[in-house]
Amino acid sequence: MALFGGKRTSSHHFEIMTQREGRWLLDSTVGTELDGLGREPTTREVQKAEENAVSRAKSLLATGDFQAVKVVCETTGVFGHKSNKEVFSQVSTVKRGERLVPQAYKGDVPLCATPDDLTRRPSCRVIGTVYRDLLNKYGLIAIELVHFYPHLRRLEEQSMLLQAGLRGIAERQAEGTDRPVKERLNQLQDLTRKAIDRARDAMAERRLPPFADADLDGLLARLAQRFQGDDVRYFAVIVMARELMGAPSQLARLDLALRALPQAHEADAVGLLDEVVAGCLDMSGIVMELVGHQPSLAEAMAVLSELGNGSFWPARGGNAMGGQVASHIREGRLIWAKQSIWDRVLREVGSGSPLIKAEPRREWAETQRMIDVLGAAAPEAYRERILRKLAARLERLRQRE
Repeated sequence: MALFGGKRTSSHHFEIMTQREGRWLLDSTVGTELDGLGREPTTREVQKAEENAVSRAKSLLATGDFQAVKVVCETTGVFGHKSNKEVFSQVSTVKRGERLVPQAYKGDVPLCATPDDLTRRPSCRVIGTVYRDLLNKYGLIAIELVHFYPHLRRLEEQSMLLQAGLRGIAERQAEGTDRPVKERLNQLQDLTRKAIDRARDAMAERRLPPFADADLDGLLARLAQRFQGDDVRYFAVIVMARELMGAPSQLARLDLALRALPQAHEADAVGLLDEVVAGCLDMSGIVMELVGHQPSLAEAMAVLSELGNGSFWPARGGNAMGGQVASHIREGRLIWAKQSIWDRVLREVGSGSPLIKAEPRREWAETQRMIDVLGAAAPEAYRERILRKLAARLERLRQRE
């Protein structure tokens, strides 16, 4: 039940429950309270909340991590009377998959001093690589993972994955320094524990305003009436994560950000959406959706370079959302997203994969073509490194002849 200016309103909350080893646990909650709007939820809004909760439950069941799932609707009447009704339940028929393992991150790893540092783009960039298998399994992006406790709990439950990933990060941070890996690992474990505790405490905030009409400026303004400093941004991400509960894919995250960007004018809103888009572009599946199928790695790199400098057009065979991303990059609104794209180009160029696998005899010519194409398109911060890697490719080809 909520009170808006003295007026009582009813509420509906859909609790998503998971069963493991015979025990039922609360995973998360989808609500319909319209904090700050001063009205009852419509029938369609209640139906949408139920659909999101059921979709979320089905997604959890599909992972194979749970024996069963159910959704329970808790209704609070105008005068405070509560009732519960089970609206969905299903038993798993999926077998457990292979054990998830952390991926190596080969770039520079920032040093985090506070739990809030873990939620920022430099850290999420690393987390998105190290825990890529987990993110892909649940259809998440890194910024969601580090803010939303139901997601963090999954990482926490995969203790071997969590600790192996932290050790890999600690080893990377300790390279070239006299600091012991164990010291850095202990610090990372402490920061991670504090971040998980913070996310768990944030779950108690049940009356957060909705992300109405994808208006992030408005959401941040309403949150600023209740919170201060970094907490405003923190809870904004939690509200978006709740909005996306039950969304079927990582692509839905990008769609939400792209719907919000045209109406975002405040620097904080644009910056946060930039981080969300960048997190989406860290995921290979999303990038493949945007640029479409390309006949060779060389063509894929050429299309990616167009996306990265804002000249991409969906007629090249990609998704229409790729054109939207390119437009915002061209306008200078997606700084982190642009960096994510060029990071990928740099990695692919430096990989051992042939640029044109189907026609090995053309590898030399394609490498020279990429020197021209990427040399002209790459930002100054990336150009020299990309050209060095392409020159190394030519040298390897020369040595094989």
